[in-house]
Amino acid sequence: MQNRRKILKVKNKFQDRMILEVILTTFIFINVLVIASFFAIESIHDFFRLKMTLAVALATGEVGGLAIIYYYSLKSSHRIAGPVYMLERRMDELANGNLTASVHLRKGDYFHETGDVFNRCAASLKRKVSDVRATADALSKVDGLNSESKELVNTLLAQLDSFQLTARRESPKTQSVEVEDAATVTPN
Repeated sequence: MQNRRKILKVKNKFQDRMILEVILTTFIFINVLVIASFFAIESIHDFFRLKMTLAVALATGEVGGLAIIYYYSLKSSHRIAGPVYMLERRMDELANGNLTASVHLRKGDYFHETGDVFNRCAASLKRKVSDVRATADALSKVDGLNSESKELVNTLLAQLDSFQLTARRESPKTQSVEVEDAATVTPN
């Protein structure tokens, strides 16, 4: 396996937070079960009744614990899956020529740094394509170009038209309006 990573912790803050959440959830769950068991043992003097009470308490605790762990796992995974979903959508937009695509994540989400990197990349690409567009526009206005050069410039301009350099938003009358997009990075 050539692609095997030798370093397990590559995103320290993210991985530490995930590990801490799993450890705390497990620790709290086990402690609640132990405390409930101690109370059951103290209050029941009949051995058979004690066994039945502990069995019911453990079964109830396991079902309740699983529900709680499921809820917090779902909530935690949403803070991961949501940003990944958003990043994938914005990368698709960028791949389809929308250079105004940007990522804005919620406060509790993971991957803010990744979103910031995406926003910087998209803004840089937008600036570079805008510069190429300006150069191609200037070339199209140059007198004395032969027909082959004019055709190449027109082809270049047509290809550059496939890039969306301004954000589109709907006006109150549902007509598409172009607005210059300031590619800013959202603060954490």
